[in-house]
Amino acid sequence: MYLFDLTGKVAVVTGGTRGIGLMMARGLLQAGASVYVSSRKPQAGDAAVAELSSLGRVVSLPADLAREDECLRLAAEVGQAEERIHILINNAGTTWGADLADFPASASTSRRRST
Repeated sequence: MYLFDLTGKVAVVTGGTRGIGLMMARGLLQAGASVYVSSRKPQAGDAAVAELSSLGRVVSLPADLAREDECLRLAAEVGQAEERIHILINNAGTTWGADLADFPASASTSRRRST
């Protein structure tokens, strides 16, 4: 028994192929959600699907979310496959050493450090 039931819900977990993102994807699947995981590396997505598929419906959609066009492509692909998204976990990202208001879109590609 789980704390909550997400049967019929759709989740997207960016950075969902390792670490905390993979754990989140696992928990969502165990609670009954269908889960899309995203990573820059297609092989990492395939490995996550292989590891998690026994728990429920999991789909890998590789995308480099440091690029705006890739964010839009990921959203469009999920939008074509699903009527709606119920849960979005933005786990992928880069670090930035200043206020968010000072963050230019171009900085995400020049200062990449994580998933």
